[in-house]
Amino acid sequence: MKRIFSIVSLAAMLFVMMSCGKKMQDYDGYAVVESDPVTNLAVFSTGEGLQGLAQSDGEVIIKPEYQEIHLYGNFVTARLSNAEFDKAVKKMAEDAGINKDTGMREGMKRMENARHEFIVPGYQNGYIRLFNTSGKMLKDYAFQAKALWIDAMGDSIVWKTERNVDSARDAYQLLDINGNATDIEDFRPLADSYSYTAGGTMYFKNKGSRPVTLYGSKVNTANGVFITHDRGSYLAYLNIFTGDGKPLSFGDWTPVGWKEGPDGNGIFVLLAEGDPEMKRPYAGRIKKVVHVTSTGVSPALPAGYSVSNPGEVFVNLNGPDGRMAVYRWND
Repeated sequence: MKRIFSIVSLAAMLFVMMSCGKKMQDYDGYAVVESDPVTNLAVFSTGEGLQGLAQSDGEVIIKPEYQEIHLYGNFVTARLSNAEFDKAVKKMAEDAGINKDTGMREGMKRMENARHEFIVPGYQNGYIRLFNTSGKMLKDYAFQAKALWIDAMGDSIVWKTERNVDSARDAYQLLDINGNATDIEDFRPLADSYSYTAGGTMYFKNKGSRPVTLYGSKVNTANGVFITHDRGSYLAYLNIFTGDGKPLSFGDWTPVGWKEGPDGNGIFVLLAEGDPEMKRPYAGRIKKVVHVTSTGVSPALPAGYSVSNPGEVFVNLNGPDGRMAVYRWND
């Protein structure tokens, strides 16, 4: 009797192991839709038109149960299959008392009051889940969710969704690959860096470095210098930060414009006399120009550069082909 039990148990274990080890090649009509050589992952489809995620050797990570799957670095988005969507809508209609004898106008009225865990009546299938590339679900189905990611973010992603049936699914968050979330108010991707605001504080992060704390809004970076925007009672102005996030002070002058410096060397900053709260129009303020690098304010402009009518233009005596070049200010 014990021997029979052992054989049956062994057979059951082998069945489970074989089931868990299913390859994407085992699905009829499979095809690779998208592959990533960095993570060695592949999005694949089945003959039924559903998509899943697998390792490059075919080991399935996320079963092919979704209408479409997309890779974002170490993250994956998966859209609800149309078949499951249709099934949920049909169930909603039945629960709302809609059948073949219900008139169109009455059916539409009843459908407006239908309820579902996450499907919003009247909208098409735009319900997304978020996973990490290990197959762990980080966010359940949400309405018209957006996954915002660039290469510089690495193991972080922004998840944005609103107007969900359950408001607990509404989110504007920065998540790591384990699902730890930080509520944010703003996100701005740049070429190889990004910024976000959380709790009223702005953070700027370059790829592979720790976040730098800034303040203001709409951050720009140029040649190792950070520039953000702000507004006083009488003057819109800039905040200028060094490469390590240290705010620079210009005494009785206020930064109001900037221009990228020569050969990757800092920026030129246009200053207006007085502070932003001083009751004097911009046009009536004296202007001057300083040179700022990633470490602070330079004692003088770089060789070959001069300023003419600083409130309107910056004149570079070492312009293209040795000619004078005139630049207008960024603000």
